Amino acid sequence: MSGGRIEGRTRHRAPILLLSLALAGTACGSNDGDGTSPSASPGRSQVVAVVASVDLWAGDPQRVSVGLVTNDNRLVSYGTADFAFSYIGTADEPIEPQAGPTATATFVPTYGTDGGGGDTPTITLPSEARGVYEATDVTFDRAGFWQVTVTADVRDAGPQTALATFPVAEEAALPAPGDRALPTENLTVDSKGVPAAAID
Repeated sequence: MSGGRIEGRTRHRAPILLLSLALAGTACGSNDGDGTSPSASPGRSQVVAVVASVDLWAGDPQRVSVGLVTNDNRLVSYGTADFAFSYIGTADEPIEPQAGPTATATFVPTYGTDGGGGDTPTITLPSEARGVYEATDVTFDRAGFWQVTVTADVRDAGPQTALATFPVAEEAALPAPGDRALPTENLTVDSKGVPAAAID
């Protein structure tokens, strides 16, 4: 393929498998001493939020994925979580948080793992379930730094709140929906001397 257009209103920018591995790595590196983390919300939250989406930009609806990791190296899986986004300015001009969009995010399991654990967020081992909470059709009205406040009523842990910060760019770094696809050199049925198994 050497052209074409990227279709659809939203993109899945990071494979769920890679995201789950990143979450597992974050969990293994969390602070077990005092139960705090730079991205954890103040108070007694047992959960840390990890923004798993990459290449977020202003002006278009897109998917935002956040993983939830507990302070004792487990994951939060299943059910839904609430996202509340706030704009906090730029690196040169930080400001007090300004309320932005809100969304209900649904648990999306890593391919091949258990996604049928019920409708209630539950603390799980990585061997039991892995995935992220994903909100769709989220539009950021400006570039800069944003925060997401994640709230979830977790089984056996009660209501939990976690906060994470992430950048939003002016434009997408990769082709966005409606953009022309990057030119590539691919084998086709007209390619000579190529085994059929090598043609996608």
